[in-house]
Amino acid sequence: MTKIEFYRASSCPLCRQVEIMLKKLLTDKGLNYRGVVIEKITDASPESARIGEIYIPTVPTLIIGKKLLSGSDILNEEKLKKFLSEILNL
Repeated sequence: MTKIEFYRASSCPLCRQVEIMLKKLLTDKGLNYRGVVIEKITDASPESARIGEIYIPTVPTLIIGKKLLSGSDILNEEKLKKFLSEILNL
């Protein structure tokens, strides 16, 4: 199964908005994601190594495998659906 990671900030209202859409879209398909709050990442956490492998330009950011969606694209529900569909073959 492909790993789905959602990077967010705890005080980000747009992150909460995207997370609501993401939960709805993924749970409808029986899929889960791993939420990562960027303020909680430390040098000792497993996410710190992952951050070194990828560039997270902003939050909210969704990463599936090596594909990334962020910025205004992730805020658009249709673009989010398309991204999920293309990557996960939904």
